[in-house]
Amino acid sequence: MSIKNLDKVIIFLCIFPAWIFLSDINFYDKIIYAIFFLFLITIFCYFLNKKKLKIFKIILFSFILTLGVDQNLLLEKKIIKDNLDFFVHAFKNVYYADLFLLLFIFVVFFLFLNFFKKKSMILIFPFITVISLFNYYEVIFYKIKIHNFDISKNLIDKKIKKERERKVLFVILDEMSGMNSSETNFNNGTKFKDKIIEFAKYNKLTLYPNAYSLSDNTASSVPAILNFKDNEKDLLNNREDNVMKSDTEFYNEYILKKNLLFDKFNSISTFQNVHLNFCEHINVKKCYQFNPYKNHSYFINGYKSGFLTKFLSIWKLQGSITSKLFWRFGRQIQITDSFLEPEIHKATFQFLLNEIKNDLISDKFDLVFAHLLVPHVPFGFNEECFYDGKLSLMNTFWSEVEKTTQHNQERFCVVFYLNEFFSEIKKKLEYENLEIFIVSDHGSRIANSYDSKYSSIFIYKSKESKFVINQQARSVQSLVKDVLGN
Repeated sequence: MSIKNLDKVIIFLCIFPAWIFLSDINFYDKIIYAIFFLFLITIFCYFLNKKKLKIFKIILFSFILTLGVDQNLLLEKKIIKDNLDFFVHAFKNVYYADLFLLLFIFVVFFLFLNFFKKKSMILIFPFITVISLFNYYEVIFYKIKIHNFDISKNLIDKKIKKERERKVLFVILDEMSGMNSSETNFNNGTKFKDKIIEFAKYNKLTLYPNAYSLSDNTASSVPAILNFKDNEKDLLNNREDNVMKSDTEFYNEYILKKNLLFDKFNSISTFQNVHLNFCEHINVKKCYQFNPYKNHSYFINGYKSGFLTKFLSIWKLQGSITSKLFWRFGRQIQITDSFLEPEIHKATFQFLLNEIKNDLISDKFDLVFAHLLVPHVPFGFNEECFYDGKLSLMNTFWSEVEKTTQHNQERFCVVFYLNEFFSEIKKKLEYENLEIFIVSDHGSRIANSYDSKYSSIFIYKSKESKFVINQQARSVQSLVKDVLGN
């Protein structure tokens, strides 16, 4: 094979992504994505065939090889993310680390090509071929799964329905600071406070304005809630014993090995996210996790749900630095939003609540459990509680006052949508017989204070519940244990 043809093969292996062949991507999307990358390959081949500007050809080929290494070795996923603390500490901003790593690889290839000239192909071709084949092998044989299943229709019958004595809705919100948190004292905090009191009063809920979490870390706090651990020592032991780093089979970061709350129910519907995997429990009969590969049609007003948003998000999901930079650029110039978590949980919040409602009224489940990434940063709700993607950008550079003001707006919108949701379920089922928990894993963490880290929401409704504001300062872990732990 000639050097000229080797160039073309290398360009193809560097640019055309293996992830296009994932079975999760529908056929028509595959065609459109393939056309885009084949167009890029054609452009690169055209410029490399030009006889003039040899130094430009070396620069261009070094750039292509850099893209190839990034795309096939998944530098963002396997280098940057796995060593995130180091890179953030060294560069302050992870995007600077991304750019530095790409520039370093580019310089190495440029010096190599400039020194060895045509002989460099003897080493470059097998290197690119090998890493490309490994990437294709990993995509085809080690496909990472997104948990989505429903076996409830095969298990539910009238007898099981009659035997059920308890139906529970358990919702964990993320980074939702409590009613009396320090954030409430800022600017529009009063608006949120009035809204949540109105919400609790109208729906006969018990509100704990001084509740707090034992941890400001989700992977410690949530498993402690579900395993009824109400002191710091047990919380740490529970994290060590029962929270396992996820393997490569699922997108989730952690898997919960033990779940005493789920042990108490027979048929569970679970709404989870990429952080914690609850769906391995034997009593989970239905599991929902947002799948960015599928087509979705229901989003909050203001969300840019177009083709480009989905394409850049799926590309970014594969783990290359290049895709991450394109994904961020599209959002930065406000032509796209993100189809990935945590942003997508805000954009689909109404949809998720509607799906929870459907599971409650289906009478298939005695527990409907949801861990939703709202109002988790990045921000996204404007004053009309519509989605505004520009709020999710550059907020790491906002002042503490700006962040707190926006957090109050986010909390207000969460309660606004919850109120709509409660109005719907009260029409559709026997509300008096429904037991409800709405808790938060921890506070906003905007400031470095105890209150900002640990102040949390706790709202409870029993079958005999009335509107009460309970001023006790207690942990959400102990409050859940009191009701469900025995």
